[in-house]
Amino acid sequence: MKNIEALDLDMQAMKTMFEVKHCGEKDASFAKDIEKFRAEAGVYNNRLQSQSVVARKNVRKDRMSSVKFIDHTLVDGHDAFMASMAVNFFGQMTKHSYDKGAFAKTDCAALAKKLDGAFASANTQTPAEKAVPDRIAEIRAGVAAGIPDAMVAMGMMKISGQGTEKDVTGGMELLTKAAEGGYSRAQYMLGLVYGSDLSGTPPDPAKAKMWLQKAAAQGDKKAQAMLDNPDAMKPPQTADELRKKAAAGDASAAYELGARYFVGMGGVEKNLDEAMKWKLMAAGAGHPLAQSDIAVQMLNENKNDEALTWMTKAATAGVVNSQYQLGLLYAQGGIVPKDLAGAKYWIQKAADAGDARAIALLQQLNGK
Repeated sequence: MKNIEALDLDMQAMKTMFEVKHCGEKDASFAKDIEKFRAEAGVYNNRLQSQSVVARKNVRKDRMSSVKFIDHTLVDGHDAFMASMAVNFFGQMTKHSYDKGAFAKTDCAALAKKLDGAFASANTQTPAEKAVPDRIAEIRAGVAAGIPDAMVAMGMMKISGQGTEKDVTGGMELLTKAAEGGYSRAQYMLGLVYGSDLSGTPPDPAKAKMWLQKAAAQGDKKAQAMLDNPDAMKPPQTADELRKKAAAGDASAAYELGARYFVGMGGVEKNLDEAMKWKLMAAGAGHPLAQSDIAVQMLNENKNDEALTWMTKAATAGVVNSQYQLGLLYAQGGIVPKDLAGAKYWIQKAADAGDARAIALLQQLNGK
């Protein structure tokens, strides 16, 4: 049943993009705000796909707990193949229906309302909780059981306000409790928080160094790297400092400013338009991570040619996620012509960097 639910979500996403295309061409009031609605459709489809992923994970979890004597890797491959075939068939049928004018009765006003509502909901405090309720519940159960990793995850979620209500005090308490219990990852994260303004207070270099030293003493290489790099221990630049550097052409400053606007921290309020502006500036100046972020955003907005350009730049510069995503696009076809050799080339690069998704996909492509 959940497999059917996942397929239905994938198909809803596909149908929505055709509805947006139809209304953009046929409805004047919808067409005048077409870029806004395309962006909102991207956000809406991301939510549907996130829910689809959760549904499939739940299917696999239930199957593995109840049927333990089969090779689940083979079943996973079969499920993935059948899902891909079903979605591709639906896509072909939907395109045929579109070409034949079957979307003529689409209620464009209702579609606009749905997309506006999805976008507004996605920008509230708890979109992640709605998208992946099982994961949030799992983390909360772990906190109640005193599991250090869950305490770190919930602590950072509370501090940032991502996936749950913002509660800096509660988040710091969870991190501190796990760190005082000797958990090195909590000590490392606490060091990062004290070394920045994430907690909403000025940086405290002394506490940051103390917790990083505790983590490093337990073999945490990232904590040791922070201690070995004096510049990493300096208080973060203010938003005004970053803005001046970015305006002068500093790509790293522009990217960091865009990242701060994206989540609403580091001295700025959340503003997705400002985030896009500064990340575009950074991408244009050659910042690979900015190029990767912009590629994802352009895909969400159905600006496929621009997305492919930025994704290729980022992948060429060595951004592993872009290498995987580009390989996936070539493997699937559609946005770009299907190219198995090109797919294997980029996925191999991501796999060589240790990306688990790429390793698994490469095995599928090679028929293993």
